[in-house]
Amino acid sequence: MSPKTKAVMFVLAATAASMSLAKDLIPVVESSGVSRQTEAPRLQTGVSASGAQAAEALYQQQLLQQEVQELRGIVEQLNHDIKRMREEQLDRYVDLDRRITLLSQAPANIEPAQTASQSGLPTSSSETSPAPVAANLESAKTSVTDKQQVSEKDAYETAFGLVRSKQYAKASAAFAQLIQDYPDGYYTGNAYYWLGEVQLVESQPEQALTSFEALLEKYPAHRKAPDAKFKQGKIYLQMGEKVRAKVLLQDLMNEYPGSSAAKLAEAAIRDAQL
Repeated sequence: MSPKTKAVMFVLAATAASMSLAKDLIPVVESSGVSRQTEAPRLQTGVSASGAQAAEALYQQQLLQQEVQELRGIVEQLNHDIKRMREEQLDRYVDLDRRITLLSQAPANIEPAQTASQSGLPTSSSETSPAPVAANLESAKTSVTDKQQVSEKDAYETAFGLVRSKQYAKASAAFAQLIQDYPDGYYTGNAYYWLGEVQLVESQPEQALTSFEALLEKYPAHRKAPDAKFKQGKIYLQMGEKVRAKVLLQDLMNEYPGSSAAKLAEAAIRDAQL
């Protein structure tokens, strides 16, 4: 072997040795493999965290829906109880008002002839037999008035009977019809008041306020006026309008002192801490 050949073989051997050494010192890393090994756990962790958050949000939403349903049921029960209490209160008040009305109308239902006869006082012919022409005219006027009042009374008693039988929608319509047919009638003031009471039972506070206000404007001296004003104050309290309620209740106490409604107004102001 010639010296030249020996030199070439030596160079080749040295090169191979250096390449082998370099391979041992610098490890070969596959980039694609590293990406798979490092990114896969990250993706898996991200997916699991997002799923847990979604499950928690769904659980919270279900809890809220359940709470809303429970609260809705409580509200419905409270509304039912309030309506039942209003009906019971109205029943007691209707019965009391009927008795008071009968007592106040009792003397007016006694005819003069019966009074004279029962008292044992003598009656002269001139008292029982007035002048024919004047008697005929007065009799005609009285007959027309009596028929109109009897018709109005029948309408009022019919509407009032509907209240006692708890047919509130029909009672409301009947009172409204009476007010329309007899705007200045004998029972119109009562019709306004009981229309407002029925509207309260039917959960129509705005309409009830209007009915009570109509009574106060047209019949301020009516025996139901203090009660109507007290009802207005209570309605405004329930609506949360405390300032307006306080003004009405204080006006009631000033305008109708000593009345039962004024005492109720004083108690309402105290209880509501107005």
